[in-house]
Amino acid sequence: MNKKVLVPLCASMGLLLGACTQNETDALSSGLTTFVATNPATRTSMATDGGGAFFWENDDQIWVKDKTDAWQKSVNKVEGGKTSTYNFQLAGSYDKTGSYTVHYTGKNSASADQVTIATAQTQTLPNTSTHLGESGDCGVGIAAAGNTTTNATFGFHLSHKATCLVFAPFVKGREAANYKLTKITVKSDNTIAGNYTLSTQGLAIKDNEKKEIVLSTPNNDNAGFPLSTDKKDLATNGAYMMIAPGKHSLSVIYHVVNATKNLEKDVTITINSYTYNGGTHYRVPGNLGDLGLNSDGDHVASIDGGDLVEVFDFTSYTNKYYMWDAAENYWSGHEWGSTDSWQPIEEGVQNDKYPKSKEADASRWFNEAEGVFEASNPLFKKLPNANEMVWYVMKGDPHWDNTTQWKAFGKTYIGGVWLKKLSVIAQENNEQLDDLKLKNHDGIDMRNTYKDYGVVPISGKPKNSEISKYFFLPALGYYTGGQLISPGFVGSYWSSSAYPNDSRYAYNLYISSNTVDVYSHDNRLHGFVVAQPRLFY
Repeated sequence: MNKKVLVPLCASMGLLLGACTQNETDALSSGLTTFVATNPATRTSMATDGGGAFFWENDDQIWVKDKTDAWQKSVNKVEGGKTSTYNFQLAGSYDKTGSYTVHYTGKNSASADQVTIATAQTQTLPNTSTHLGESGDCGVGIAAAGNTTTNATFGFHLSHKATCLVFAPFVKGREAANYKLTKITVKSDNTIAGNYTLSTQGLAIKDNEKKEIVLSTPNNDNAGFPLSTDKKDLATNGAYMMIAPGKHSLSVIYHVVNATKNLEKDVTITINSYTYNGGTHYRVPGNLGDLGLNSDGDHVASIDGGDLVEVFDFTSYTNKYYMWDAAENYWSGHEWGSTDSWQPIEEGVQNDKYPKSKEADASRWFNEAEGVFEASNPLFKKLPNANEMVWYVMKGDPHWDNTTQWKAFGKTYIGGVWLKKLSVIAQENNEQLDDLKLKNHDGIDMRNTYKDYGVVPISGKPKNSEISKYFFLPALGYYTGGQLISPGFVGSYWSSSAYPNDSRYAYNLYISSNTVDVYSHDNRLHGFVVAQPRLFY
């Protein structure tokens, strides 16, 4: 691959290979470099289940910082409507072995690192999210040749940094047909809108700080979205608002009108202080009958932040299943969402094209070395080692949570464990963070001496007042023999450490509702999850 001229990856999700021929010619003749979104999470409008799958929309562009540290804006924009992937072409200078920061700063953005979370947002039709790119949606990614199913281009996926509130108000009884939702106002005790600076760490307020956002919902007739009856129904009136992440106390005001009675009414929910994470969607309660729509006057109800339905998006982890210390993932080149996917996403379904030997699949095969050593491949070298895994299990206060929703493989699951962050564990145990790598809490170095460690997790989510000390690991299941095993029920996460006594095994963290363990006797040929470092720290 040349330094500045890269042949674009034709398409991953759902695009025909033959459609790329002209794009390849254009890129080569113009001296532009192609950057391709490689994962179904890398999109800028949301799927209509409110769970966090995104799509690129018309006029979307990206920014990339090239090898000279100059920001380059894509010379082309998304055309042709909603799409799951797009070939963005950029000027600038890039090395084949390099990795480059990618920013999405909103539709029609003129800056590589400035994002505006709008105080006035408008969603014209129910259950659409094309307005998010104009309302404050933004994201950061790292592009590298190794992130694609071919070495002919740079691939990336976005980590979204703003927070999305999801609304679907309803009222029981025949009166629902007479009511329309005209707008939703969200008021905060602190800043939720304004001008922000985007970085890999997230959003930092710059200026124009605002504490109130209004989402208008006119519909085609300018009368407002209909209210659904008896239950939440996103298809009827799903509405989406972008806010800044952070710890907020919110008031959510549903503005409704009854044209037949010439009546306007506000129903308000106050949500006690709660931490809203970037890149996460929160479904706000909206039973307006219970909240006073059928009573006289305006009505205010109070709920705890724990009553919000929080949906984590782990779509980017669907291509993070690896044999231990393998160079490429278990289904490399044929991941879920690609044009030629081998990866089963239903339990009990097998694909025989999983790696079977070092000779046949060297890049997907596990490290067969013996003795005391740490992983050699870059992705594995960043993982917690065996000692750190024990700290998580024994001092991380594991909580099994069967209520928190998370997305993967285009579906919504429940089931996962909350663990204290390693930095919190170090502080609470009067240890330096780096020292946790050297020995476990018993003073044993697990890298050369094995001992069993496991606990029964506490049932339920940690207290809201303590939740910021924890992180959530989903039960993503694992692959063995080409089959996906028990997503939503178990999870297995590789460490960076080999088991010292047998070249077949390596340490991993196993999670379920019954046990959270550090295992050593799991075979390196299993397809366990390789979590990005940010998930653990």
